[in-house]
Parts: sequence; structure tokens; C-alpha cells
Amino acid sequence: MDIPRLAQPILEDVSTSLGETCHLGTLEGDRIRFLAVAEPDVAVRVASRLGKSYPAHCTSTGKALLAELSDEQFLRLYPNEQLEAITENSLTTRAALTEQLSKTRLDGYAVNRQESEEGVASVAVAVPVSSGLRLAINASAPVHRLPARKTKLMDPQGPFAPADAMAPENQCGKGDPLPYKQPPEGLFPDVREANTDTD
Repeated sequence: MDIPRLAQPILEDVSTSLGETCHLGTLEGDRIRFLAVAEPDVAVRVASRLGKSYPAHCTSTGKALLAELSDEQFLRLYPNEQLEAITENSLTTRAALTEQLSKTRLDGYAVNRQESEEGVASVAVAVPVSSGLRLAINASAPVHRLPARKTKLMDPQGPFAPADAMAPENQCGKGDPLPYKQPPEGLFPDVREANTDTD
């Protein structure tokens, strides 16, 4: 199954709806690799991370997928308490990561606030895939366009929850339209207007 090809129309639709850069990522050990991307037609946006690999605990995409692991699988990936930091906001202990993953499970989505790159925030949800692959979709924005309070508006079945959209029966161009809803109003400000929100 050509995952990037199947994902591209989904990413394009979500990126257009949100006005932000959207990625599809997969878990590779304790790292996340980005397989596909869609970028909005706006001047100020998060740059593509296509093909790049990051520590999973430093990204919303990675945390969305780590939250789906069993305790045994998680401890195999993170046998040590100390974690690599790539910004001053990165999680640096397994205990802190465990706490965030518990919140991710409750909320249904994962959040990254300048943990993988200064000035960038993101929200991600895991994608249920019948093949057993571990995939997640994120939306990334300049941090001023995604203040912390706005992530609370996230509906885990809403803006980019493609509900088996990559399963063979839901492949792009076949069957019913892709089953995800429009983003909740106010999740991301209109990028065409000046925005003065802060964290």
C-alpha cells in the first residue's frame, strides 16, 4: 500500500481547512519519520519536514503514537529515565513523557509546544489503519497561531481524524468521501488576518 499517495489528498484537504502545514508520520523505534506533507498557500507557515526524523517524544505526532503503545512496548523504547532534548522546551525525563502520554490518551490528541523547534506548535492524532502500521497526522503552526488555550477546542473525531481513511476499503478515489469533519471554528485563527494572540 502506497501510504504517502493515499495520504496526500487527506493532508491537502486538512491543510486547506486549517490553513496550516500538515504531515503524516510513522513511528520508527523511538523516532518519528515524516512520510507526506501538505503546505498551505500562505507566506508564513511551518516548513516541510518531509523525510526528516525526530525523537518521537519531541513531536506531537510521536506522542500521539507513543500513547497507543502498551507499557511493555513503551519501556522497551525508553529503558532509561533521561531523554534527549533538542530545544529548551523538550521533555527530558521518561516520567514527564509518561505524564503527557496519559493526558494524550484522555484528550484523544497530542500537543507539541516548541519541543522540536523554537516558535512552532502542533497538534496530532493517531490514524487507525487496518494494516497495523502506526501512523499519525499533525497540523503545525507558528506558536502565536496556536496558543495553548486553542488546543482545548480539539475534537479527537474532528479536524483531522480520518477514521480508517487509509484502509483498503477507504482508499482515495474509491467508495465514500473521506470520513473526517471540518475543524471546529476558532481552532486556528484566520491566517489572512493579523493575529495578536500570545501563549
